[in-house]
Amino acid sequence: MLGRARYRAGGRVPTGGGGRLHRRWLLAVPVLVLALSGAGATSALAAGPPTVETERASEVTRSSAVLNATVGPQGSATECNFEYGTSPGVLDEDAPCAYSPGSRPILVPELARLQGLAPSTVYYFRIHAKNEDGGSFGEELEFTTLPKAPKTNTGNAKEIHGTSATLAGLVTPNGSLVTECYFQYGPTTSYGSNVPCAQEVGEGSEPSEAVLVTAHITGLEESTRYFFRVVARNAIGLEHGGKEGFRTLPSEPSATTGLAGLIGRTSAKLKGSVTPNDALVESCYFEYGRAAGSGLAENTIPCETLPGAGETPEPAIAALTGLSESTTYVFRLVATNSFGTGEGGVGHFMTQPSAPTVLLHQAREITMHSAELSASVNPEGNLVTECYFEYGTTPAFGGVAPCSTLPGEGEKFVKVSAVLSGLSPDTRYITRAVAVNALGTGTRSPEWAEKKAFTTASEGEPPVVTKVKPSKGRAAGGTSVTIKGARFEGVTGVFFGEAEATIEHVSPSQIEVVSPPGVGTVDVTVATEAEGTSTITSADRFTYGAPEITGLSPDSGPASGGTEVTVSGYGFELGAQGTSFAFGKAAASSVECTSDTSCIVIAPRSSSGKAMRVSVQATVNGKRSSKVAYTYTA
Repeated sequence: MLGRARYRAGGRVPTGGGGRLHRRWLLAVPVLVLALSGAGATSALAAGPPTVETERASEVTRSSAVLNATVGPQGSATECNFEYGTSPGVLDEDAPCAYSPGSRPILVPELARLQGLAPSTVYYFRIHAKNEDGGSFGEELEFTTLPKAPKTNTGNAKEIHGTSATLAGLVTPNGSLVTECYFQYGPTTSYGSNVPCAQEVGEGSEPSEAVLVTAHITGLEESTRYFFRVVARNAIGLEHGGKEGFRTLPSEPSATTGLAGLIGRTSAKLKGSVTPNDALVESCYFEYGRAAGSGLAENTIPCETLPGAGETPEPAIAALTGLSESTTYVFRLVATNSFGTGEGGVGHFMTQPSAPTVLLHQAREITMHSAELSASVNPEGNLVTECYFEYGTTPAFGGVAPCSTLPGEGEKFVKVSAVLSGLSPDTRYITRAVAVNALGTGTRSPEWAEKKAFTTASEGEPPVVTKVKPSKGRAAGGTSVTIKGARFEGVTGVFFGEAEATIEHVSPSQIEVVSPPGVGTVDVTVATEAEGTSTITSADRFTYGAPEITGLSPDSGPASGGTEVTVSGYGFELGAQGTSFAFGKAAASSVECTSDTSCIVIAPRSSSGKAMRVSVQATVNGKRSSKVAYTYTA
């Protein structure tokens, strides 16, 4: 007998039209023809034990296979069966042929279907046939059943912290290379996230041993239940381990600063909420102070009640008294537990005024005997009954000029002006604006009057501006501008509207300056020590570009809206008539611009009603600003 044939499952030689069986049928045909023709029939049909040949196994799976063979009955009734086992030469299992080979002198293909085999196992088999003249055994061949999918067992999570954990499990390769190994995890049994195993499992051996696999995950939510399971795949299939769970540890409390309410002249109620994050809140207080003062560390006031130790937001409030009238305050909520301290965003509020708010501007159109004074007045919701400018050469003033119009009773800044006449040449004047409503008189400090002082022109002609180049620049300022004209000797200042520019170089007919921040189209005027201020003409115009936003405070708030946001930037129209803000597609409400670099707005409700990120953009007189991000929180 030739050496035993060894092969793995697959590549079966067909028992039909091709292969060795087909060739034997071709050889058998002339034998049958001779037998039927009579000549030599006796020798062709000589009796004897059946002829057998073991063929390759086919249809091999993890637990089944088809054994194949060829049996020649040699003219006698023949029976057959397959012998098989897991050790060579020890074929102690038996499987009958699928049908009887019969007795005709032909080669009969036989088979037996085996079930319940072990995966990844070598089996040995052969054909056995017998008739009345004896028995025959075929050559012993072998085949190997296919391996099975890996076995997975999910273990326990370890190294659990507030936002991270290490997942663990066991993977048994079952004799086939594990091509994928990962953990599924998430806050529900739908999981939603995958992370690869940190170890390579390989293919193991038979029997395979379990391999410990782990994966470290981060970015989790504190005090949250998570589910996970291990998953592995080899060439045979994919297997999921059982479901396991863990809970992340608590963290410092989450503090959210709300809106101030019940705002009076000297009092206000601070509001916010604290999420304890599953750990007892030990302290809860508000920091507050004047926006123009030393800041949040000025004062603290405890919350009226402690929020507890739950997982849902709890209200936090504190009542302030003894505040200053018509003053802007900043505040924020702070809470502490055993894991740390959480701070809310910075909120703002202004106490109710007792008088109008007045902003004095730089004098313009200054000649030897006249000047135009201007200011902005916010009536603060009460009708302004008097509005006038005081002026003079000493802090005692002495001169009074009524505003050309009264600012009304609204809550926005309104520009007012007055033209002074009968002034003395080459004389320095100080001035202030005064507005009166039912609650009192509003003005600015004497220091402010000194800042806005002006000097009338001396005997002689004032300077003249004939060209401003370039005539456009950024709202943030910083544009290098050349001013051409005449009589620039003794220049004391260059003004873009009411804002003073930085002078770089001066000659009798040309001045080089850096433009200050501004908004809209303004007149560029030159002030000299002797001749006063240049007369305004169409040649001295300078136009500022689109507004610019440089920051938001705070830059996030609840999706329900209502957050008071301070917008910093350039090119904002004083008051609110010419400036609007959009949070995504929704317009902000209660816009109040106290200067061309700062506005206070109320964030609208999120357009989706949910947490999302939007762009905030300002529009001033039809010009749109750059965009900055604002985050709506759940």
